[in-house]
Amino acid sequence: MTRLAALLLMTLWLGGCSLFSSSETPRERDPLHDLGRQVAHTLAEKAPWAEASTPDILLLPPTTIDQFFPAPVGHFREALLRAMLTSSSTLQVLAWPDATPPGELQADQWQLLTRLDAGKALHLTDRTLYPYTLALTLYHGHQPAPVWQHTLRGALDASALNETRRY
Repeated sequence: MTRLAALLLMTLWLGGCSLFSSSETPRERDPLHDLGRQVAHTLAEKAPWAEASTPDILLLPPTTIDQFFPAPVGHFREALLRAMLTSSSTLQVLAWPDATPPGELQADQWQLLTRLDAGKALHLTDRTLYPYTLALTLYHGHQPAPVWQHTLRGALDASALNETRRY
């Protein structure tokens, strides 16, 4: 009886360990999640708020998405928001309903405007790729001009976009 209990306990323990494997979850394979992490990493390295000694607020209004983008990319802002929350220990990151006009932010507020533009679809033999240009524009406080701008270019795989979970 003791051997049976030990065997059962060992089986349950090993089964529980498999829940914490290092394999990728569907969200980690989501190309928009990866793009959000890339933006967060770029901002962590290059954005000017690194010199701030007090926690500031980063406002993330909805991403402007090119109307001709043929793939479902509407959840990019959520992916970016999650990536920013994970990467920054000093910023308070808020999903903001609308963009605030430049120059009308509070002194401790930053606003990241994002625009995702589509390129012409590339039809390969086994997949379709959607080239994109992601423009990042960062505003701070009462300054009417952007304090930082960056552009990312790449391509999103249509099959991966269509298979991703929505958050």
